[in-house]
Amino acid sequence: MDAQKATLFQLVDGNKQFRIPIYQRAYSWRQEQCSRLLEDVLTIASATPGASHFLGSVVYVADGNFMAAGVNALLVIDGQQRLTTLSLMLLALRRLALDGKDVGATPKSIGNLYLFNGNEEEGSEDFIKLRLTRADKDTYRKICLDIPFGQEDDNRVLANFRYFLNAFESGRVDPKEAYKGVQRLQLVYIALELGRDNPQLIFESMNSTGLDLAQADLIRNFVLMGLPHALQERIYNQHWFPMEGHFGQQYRDRFDSFMRTYLTVRSGSIPREDEVYSAFKKHVLALPEIQENGLHRMEVVAADLHEQAGYYASIAFGKETDPELRAAFHDFATLRADVAHPFFLELYSDFKNALAVKGNAKIEEMDAADKAQPLTREQLLDLVRLTESYVFRRFLCGIPTNSMNKTFAGLSKGVDKTRYHRSAQAEFLKLTTYRKFPVAAEVAQMLADRDVYNSPRCAYLLERLENYFHPKEPVKAAAYTIEHVMPQTLSPEWKEALGDNAEVIHQRHLHTLGNLTLTGYNSELSCKPFKTKLEMEEGGFLTSPLALNKFIRQQTAWGEFEILTRSALLAETVCKVWPEPDNSTLAEFAEPEEASGTAYTLDSYPQLSGPVRQLFDLLEERVLALHPAARRECKKLYVAFKLETNFVDVVPQSSKLLLVINLSFDQIDDPKGWCRDITGLGRWGNGDIEVALTEPAQLDYVTGLIEQSLAAQIQE
Repeated sequence: MDAQKATLFQLVDGNKQFRIPIYQRAYSWRQEQCSRLLEDVLTIASATPGASHFLGSVVYVADGNFMAAGVNALLVIDGQQRLTTLSLMLLALRRLALDGKDVGATPKSIGNLYLFNGNEEEGSEDFIKLRLTRADKDTYRKICLDIPFGQEDDNRVLANFRYFLNAFESGRVDPKEAYKGVQRLQLVYIALELGRDNPQLIFESMNSTGLDLAQADLIRNFVLMGLPHALQERIYNQHWFPMEGHFGQQYRDRFDSFMRTYLTVRSGSIPREDEVYSAFKKHVLALPEIQENGLHRMEVVAADLHEQAGYYASIAFGKETDPELRAAFHDFATLRADVAHPFFLELYSDFKNALAVKGNAKIEEMDAADKAQPLTREQLLDLVRLTESYVFRRFLCGIPTNSMNKTFAGLSKGVDKTRYHRSAQAEFLKLTTYRKFPVAAEVAQMLADRDVYNSPRCAYLLERLENYFHPKEPVKAAAYTIEHVMPQTLSPEWKEALGDNAEVIHQRHLHTLGNLTLTGYNSELSCKPFKTKLEMEEGGFLTSPLALNKFIRQQTAWGEFEILTRSALLAETVCKVWPEPDNSTLAEFAEPEEASGTAYTLDSYPQLSGPVRQLFDLLEERVLALHPAARRECKKLYVAFKLETNFVDVVPQSSKLLLVINLSFDQIDDPKGWCRDITGLGRWGNGDIEVALTEPAQLDYVTGLIEQSLAAQIQE
């Protein structure tokens, strides 16, 4: 490794070509970064001559695959954004000089000093000193060679070239000062030794803060950087570049979300957003370097990513070609419940792979093994709709979204894929406590009182209810406004019609589903009496074609009884639009009953007596108050407190309660240092943390420790 300080001219001098490897991200600096760089350059120009003006570093290694005669090919490991932006600034200055403007140098000198290899034929591959990635290369070449631009050139390279050109042409920036600054600026270049220095490790070290590169960039570099050139090119061209196309202009953000979903499916655990890269490395490095099919693991992983990214794009980006499936994914996207994507990705992948195996074979022509496989299109559609029902019913019932990511991450684990459709339904029905699938009675009860109007999903709810009655002629809620039949402001006529309890009725039922509908005449209806709203010649409910208004049209008055009646009727429709799983599947896939044994109670523990029992009773009151679904189970040797799984176990002892908290030791926040690490030690209960409770004065602090375990179980 050789590190030196140099001017930009000294860095690029000679027959050199700085090549941006295919594993690097595309050029991504925006106007903000360009403006900052330009300010730095102007500051350098106005500073005392001879002073040091450091402007960052460039790390490169000789490209061992291209040792062309006369041209030194260098792969840029770090610094491409800065190097490209300076080149675009110089190209803008050169364009100005070509137009006869004074920039402090001739077009030829700018080109020969900084931009072109003068010994090479103009227009050849080696003529331009900077060679960008596939996505940007052609646009940059057009700028260098004065070739007209096309629609395909609408990217950051062209945008930033035009930014600099405009800054100089408009007079906001003196081009001579800019060129003076470029001449004076200094960089540190780090030349790696081919075959000796590890570019991957150096790259990761330089970007260890995660502030510069997105997870997507780090992953791409990890997959491609250390591979032989031929393999690198093949993986990039066959898998990586086409895969990037699935994510469009939002590649980096979308890819990060996809990768988190992908890793959840492949590893069974949900990586933190800031640990996606490290989780991916762990996943890949656990695979044999050479797979059974003779392919390098990176090629296998890249092919898998390519395939799964296509599936993810169908699910999340509206790229599904089947109209009904696309509509189902679109409706689900309205709920903004991306936590279900791991479940969808596994479903969709299994569906697609089954199709690939079966081809166009007819069911009657398949053998038993094929028939046992999976998932038909209709069944996939039903499960997507069922997932939508689960998420939306929980919303209607006001159930917090806590733990839904864990619910969906693990939902497929219990699915019997030889009986995919019915087994998946059973898994929804097996969800208990705070994860359970709300039944129709719960939905109806909540809709009678729930404020639906102030929910961001109100229009979605009304639109889907309306379209249930005429699915072939759907309406869009966006074409209408939401109307309160009983208005938001009560007129004297309304107060009289509602009676003595008018204010109570108004407060209780105003924003509930029973009082809401759609109309194109909201301003005309306004706060008018119900009879007027009903009979208005234009926009009245009697002439409304909307199915949502059918019940309203049949009424002669509007009050609490009518609102509650309509709420109950609409709740029935809600449960048809968003149905629940087939209850018969639960019995079909019921877990085998455990062999009957001893039933334990608190009296089964002889240590639970006197002061220890009193202490336990106080603790139990605190623990059960942490969550409405928390419950106690008496085991042979300890008392468990659990939601779906244990979050704390209590081992009664003669003089104290020994608590085992179900967290790893590094997860606990214990400023008082009361917790003991029992990782790998034999113990009763579940978890790696032990804490002793000896007196009531400790309850507040100990309850806080227990609450951390509970929160981890139900976290998003």
